[in-house]
Amino acid sequence: MSKRPEVAQAEFADRQYCKRLVEVAFPSSVWIGGAAYSNEELRATLSSDAGFKRQVAKKYGSDPDNSTDGDLIEKAFPATVDFEGETYQRDQLFEALFASPKLRKLLAEKYHYASDELYWERLVEIAFLVSDLC
Repeated sequence: MSKRPEVAQAEFADRQYCKRLVEVAFPSSVWIGGAAYSNEELRATLSSDAGFKRQVAKKYGSDPDNSTDGDLIEKAFPATVDFEGETYQRDQLFEALFASPKLRKLLAEKYHYASDELYWERLVEIAFLVSDLC
């Protein structure tokens, strides 16, 4: 028996929202200053630019003098996420979020995520160069 259209549509919307939350928790790129960096680009730039390394450390709340490149990469691109007493990998997090609307809400609150929040945050960062001032 197939699902009613409204049930299928709601499930699709939930699935898409869970995917976006997982992307927030496990980003494929991060914004530093006025540019986006992939994991590899961030690693290369950290090792060649001490000023940039300080900027990245400040963004992630690390001590610029005691943080290694690996520490900063892990903060920007975590391999696991600790949340609600559990440690999740990317696929595990998706499944947990899809199964629990409450967990979705809590994770969205943790990352201050709303539908277009990341878009607006990026616009503010560009407009006011927030990352350079922090």
